[in-house]
Amino acid sequence: MWMQMGMNALNGLSGFIQSSREAKYRRKVQEYNNAMTRLANAQNQNAVTTNQNMAVERSLAQQFEIERSEYVTLGRAETAAAAADTEGRSVNQTMYQIHRSADEAESKRQADLQSQLAQFTQQRKNSALQQQQQLDYSYIPSPNPVTAMLGIAGNMAKTYQRYNPQTI
Repeated sequence: MWMQMGMNALNGLSGFIQSSREAKYRRKVQEYNNAMTRLANAQNQNAVTTNQNMAVERSLAQQFEIERSEYVTLGRAETAAAAADTEGRSVNQTMYQIHRSADEAESKRQADLQSQLAQFTQQRKNSALQQQQQLDYSYIPSPNPVTAMLGIAGNMAKTYQRYNPQTI
């Protein structure tokens, strides 16, 4: 009987230890998976930042080309008007059209850049949302030592009753 009770106590204790180790392992796996999810989000955010920087650089290059083209075209128009000894309304209209075309191109460039920046902002939000949805917040319970002790005591009591039956 005492041997059986000792075996019950050892089984209960080893079960408690095993449950503790399993809970600790599950927490470590959960932490690792959450860290990998956060790392994936960080990589996505870095890719968005890189794409955003390249879009801004392209836009600045376009702005430079628009301004350069405007100055070159204005210079050619002025040179042509001077060579033809032309002045007045037709020259002013030509200059106005050159400025207008450059302003229109600049406006389109700015609108395109704003649209791209809005898309990058949305990509950032989507990536952050995906991260939050993929994180594991589940509770991993630790075994309760009181419950384990009560289980051991219950098994010992059953063993005792088995070997010492009471008759009324």
